[in-house]
Order: sequence, then structure tokens, then C-alpha cells
Amino acid sequence: MTALIGWALAVASTATVLPQSIKLLRSRNSEGVSTVTVALAAVTMAVWSTYTFQLRDWPALGSSLGPLLAWGSSLVLLSIINKSWRIMIVAVGISASVLPFLSLTHLGILAAAGSTLWALPQLKVALSKVPLTGVSSLAYIFIAIENVGWIVYGLLTGHLIYLVAPLVQAPVALIIAIKARKDKQVARVRL
Repeated sequence: MTALIGWALAVASTATVLPQSIKLLRSRNSEGVSTVTVALAAVTMAVWSTYTFQLRDWPALGSSLGPLLAWGSSLVLLSIINKSWRIMIVAVGISASVLPFLSLTHLGILAAAGSTLWALPQLKVALSKVPLTGVSSLAYIFIAIENVGWIVYGLLTGHLIYLVAPLVQAPVALIIAIKARKDKQVARVRL
């Protein structure tokens, strides 16, 4: 049962991020998308991938690799759209030069901290007057819902570190989703 929930979360974790990548690819609109959030999410997924690989928690590893590819794709798209590669180069550099040398304990702490904090730059943008027309409200709704599954999985596996981020990430993602949806509706009315 626990493995089934873990594999369902692996699929869900990837599916939650894909709408943002697809929106960037189709619209080439990055207005309101926090490049820092996308870079932090990609680095965080690299940390989780390393951590869960060392734990040999294959469902959790699957749930890290899919989002790593999706967030990484979004970061590449943002770099192309915004014609700026600096943040992507820093994210890749940090991941490649630091992760191989961290202990399991340090990886777990860094993964939990990254998951707790990665969406905060996007929340800051959402709370400003900047329209979030480039942000996928669907992605952030999915992220909020997915966090409930992580609470269940963390309790079932006994890896309580999986519970840390959902307590922050779920409400933050919901606020971002609501603002992005509202801004999309306002933009439609203006057309």
C-alpha cells in the first residue's frame, strides 16, 4: 500500500509541474513567473533525487526525477524567453559541485528546507501588483493538492522529513494559484 501511494505521488509530482512548462512553451509569456522560484525548485528536486537515491526509496526518487526534468525544462524556457542564462548556470553549478559531497543527513535537511522555501519568491511576486499571466494556476493548484499525499506518505514510511514542506508549500501554492487565476481572468476581460 505504501509503495502504491509512493508511485502515485511520483506520477503526481511530475504532473503538478508540467502545466507550468507547457504554458511557458506554448505562450512564451513569462510575466509574473519567478525565475528564482523555478531555479530553487529545480535545485531542490536535484537534492531530493540525491537524497532518495541514497535512501533507496525508489518511489520517492521517481517523484523527484520527474519534477527535476519539468522544473529544469521550465528553467531552460525562462532562460530562453528572458534571454538570461545567469540563474540557470548558478543552479546547475551549485547542484553539480555540492550535492555529491553532502551526507545523507545534510541532504535531508537541505531537501526539506528547499521544499519549504522554493515557492516563497513566487509568493512574493503574487502578493505584489505584478500580474501572474505567465504562471500556470493549474500547476499551483496541483502542487497544493499533492502536498496532502506527501503527508500521508511521510506518515506511512516513517520519514517525517517528508512532512516538513507540505505545511508551508500547500497554502503558499494555493495563494499563488488563486492570484494567477484572478490575473488570467482580468487579462481576458481587458481583451
